[in-house]
Amino acid sequence: MSIFRTRASIHRTSHITRRIKIALLASYTLLLLGASLIPMDQEIEGLNFIIGLEPSIQNLLHIPAYAILSILLLQVLGKRLLLVIVGTIVFGIVNELIQLAIPGRYPGLLDIGLNTIGALVGIFLFRTFERSVLFSPLRHRLR
Repeated sequence: MSIFRTRASIHRTSHITRRIKIALLASYTLLLLGASLIPMDQEIEGLNFIIGLEPSIQNLLHIPAYAILSILLLQVLGKRLLLVIVGTIVFGIVNELIQLAIPGRYPGLLDIGLNTIGALVGIFLFRTFERSVLFSPLRHRLR
């Protein structure tokens, strides 16, 4: 068995890694959407830790939630920053509009603004750590 990887095995590994990234993005997007559809004016067993949070804390959670979303989008879409920003913002707007139909949920411009800030924070963090010497071995293994 050769210690050198063939071009075909590298391509196969890259293809599998891309599928994993897409699956993570899809799963996280569904999780984020599902969390946004929880009625906040009802007692739901097992979800009281979320429902019981102060509204200001709930609002601030938009930032890390959308930062993670933008990082996952960057993993799938690559260096297409404008597409990642627009995609994250559009998802946030659609998510807020869907909440119009959910009892106890109140969409707002503040939420959309926090989603946008989260997307920008995620892009900043991704770009910062992508270039970091500390993470360079990891970066090469994930591609």
